[in-house]
Amino acid sequence: MKRWETYRALTREIGGVRKPLIVLGLLKGWNLICGLVPLILYARLVDHVLVGGDLSELGWIVAGYAGVFLLATVGIIIGKSFSNRLHFTFDVKVKRKLLTRYAALDRDTYRKYGIGDVKSRVESDTEAAGNFFATHLLEFGYSVVYAIALVGILLVYDWRIALISFVFVPISLITVNALGRKTQKYGEELWRLQTGYESFLHTNFQNWKDVKTNNLEADRLDELNDHYKKIRRFWFMNQLYLHLGITYSFFTKNFITQLFVYFIGGLFVIQGYAEVGVLLIFVSYYGQFFGFIEGIGNSVMNFRND
Repeated sequence: MKRWETYRALTREIGGVRKPLIVLGLLKGWNLICGLVPLILYARLVDHVLVGGDLSELGWIVAGYAGVFLLATVGIIIGKSFSNRLHFTFDVKVKRKLLTRYAALDRDTYRKYGIGDVKSRVESDTEAAGNFFATHLLEFGYSVVYAIALVGILLVYDWRIALISFVFVPISLITVNALGRKTQKYGEELWRLQTGYESFLHTNFQNWKDVKTNNLEADRLDELNDHYKKIRRFWFMNQLYLHLGITYSFFTKNFITQLFVYFIGGLFVIQGYAEVGVLLIFVSYYGQFFGFIEGIGNSVMNFRND
């Protein structure tokens, strides 16, 4: 299910979400500006102070860094307050709605639901739904917009190196997306097995006297071991693909791409197509850019897993 479809499904019967989301979106825009300004200051530091030798700008650059840090900190504190309020309000409303619906079911219909299934939906599913707004909506959108802004900056500084380095982006996203599909597949089966396991535990604890009376302890322990074996297998596969995706993103960001950018940029400097200052700025920008690409890829994978 796509993010917009998930948003509409979660807010169809739950009100009071749109306004806090708008405020948080505006704060994300504020954080975006505060994140881009240090890049501009860094560029002036390299071009004018380190390469140009103009120390008169150093004081203004340091003051700019300090001012941006303070403004960004204020934005983060306010954003965290609104985020916690949104998450708590939505969590309470969803749980109230679910419990009201379960309470309205007749006895025969209610018995069709396992205790583990009910508990999982009331606790785990509402927690995942609440995290959707902050993690998979706002943070994802922020990463996308920031990455696009950095693309423009990289193209302005050196469009040749930028176009060559962008080759790794689709490769990374396609690979992470494929791993995310595997993670989702095993995650869905793991959730189903865990709800069955919780129902099994509840039923046996509730009817333990009957189990003892009929000497069914050995059978129940065998059944418990079967649950463990199935859960262990799918949990292992789920975690395997999840960490493969994270490891791949980390390796791509910190080894392949940066090594490639340094190699290509170094050749451009040697051949006189670029300056050392431009290369240093480009590497710094590209590191942040690929960090957001990594975040987008991980968000896609975790969104499938949730």
